[in-house]
Amino acid sequence: MTLIRAAHSLKKAIHYSLLLPKTPLLTTRRQVVAYTDGSCLNQGIENAKAGFGVFWYAGCQYNCCGKVTGIQNCHRAELCAACKAIKMAHNLKETEITIKTDSKFVIRALKTSKKCRGDFLNTHCGDLMEFVDSMKNKIKVTGEHVKGHSNDFGNEEAHKLAQKGAKLWEGEENEILMPDMSRFIHQKVTGPSKSINNN
Repeated sequence: MTLIRAAHSLKKAIHYSLLLPKTPLLTTRRQVVAYTDGSCLNQGIENAKAGFGVFWYAGCQYNCCGKVTGIQNCHRAELCAACKAIKMAHNLKETEITIKTDSKFVIRALKTSKKCRGDFLNTHCGDLMEFVDSMKNKIKVTGEHVKGHSNDFGNEEAHKLAQKGAKLWEGEENEILMPDMSRFIHQKVTGPSKSINNN
């Protein structure tokens, strides 16, 4: 390398170094991603039974499924799953969470202000929306829509968990009641890992 080329390279390196942030690149902000889904057996008829599923990543101990109490329909089940993921992330000291769901209803519910909510949200999911409101100042929640049944691994796993949750109505074994969410969620935890973050 000639002296001129070496000098040019050094000048270029100094130029880019000046563009780097003066603070460390590491940040204390933590953000996690959860796939959520709801399922309702016999949707729309008297003996409908709903369940939810939350999937973080393969093998995570916080992957869970459970049955939804209260009104039994798929919309409530979908929102119940999102609420469960938000609560889990907050309990684990996360500051941000992205909810990936194939439910546009959930995306709208997470974004809609209290005064703009329709009768369905207030009647069928009032308790869940109260929970969402109570968490707004505690954790940043972003909803991201994914296309259902499109071979998205996380979405498919959440769907399986939600179906499993709905089937919990057929038996009470291995059921764990979460005290802080007991108004509307029963949960079953699966998996061997010890952290949400797959590091």
